[in-house]
Amino acid sequence: KQILLPVPIYIDGAATGQFADLPIAPVKISLGIFSRKARIQDYAWRTLGFLPQPRYEVSRGRRLMVDSGHMEASTAQIHMLNDEGLETKAKKGTKQGCTAQHMHAMLAKILESFVEIQNTGFIFDLHYRGKVYKNVEFIPFVPFIRADTEEADKLCGHFLSRNGNVAQLCRCCECPTKHCD
Repeated sequence: KQILLPVPIYIDGAATGQFADLPIAPVKISLGIFSRKARIQDYAWRTLGFLPQPRYEVSRGRRLMVDSGHMEASTAQIHMLNDEGLETKAKKGTKQGCTAQHMHAMLAKILESFVEIQNTGFIFDLHYRGKVYKNVEFIPFVPFIRADTEEADKLCGHFLSRNGNVAQLCRCCECPTKHCD
């Protein structure tokens, strides 16, 4: 009376607007017991949370960073004490985005309640082909996380640079950067 319940996770970045510099990536889950035909439908996926990519060059972003309690917040707090949260000349114009460490901290919070269910499982009455199977224990697990290149690279701590000094632009192909348009 136990059933393994695959729960694939999907992370895909999206722009918030044409002129906005604030990308966001929803973290979605579905159930692997759905057919493939059902899983490609929007209604089969639920959003657990969002991974924003805050920029830290302005006062408000740095204040949010300090208030988050993140490990890097102590450094940001020192800078805020020195310049009261305003841009410093050294950092002016830089656009430091969401690092892998930030992404993992946000994912840990988003998946916190899912991890509890994954560790304990749950009892459910399964309706399958017109028959009811009482008190079936589902044991959820994550078989894979599907993500775009940028989110996948951050997720596994991969080098994110896409400039001309990198051997290849994509982890999926072997085309050298110098041969790319």
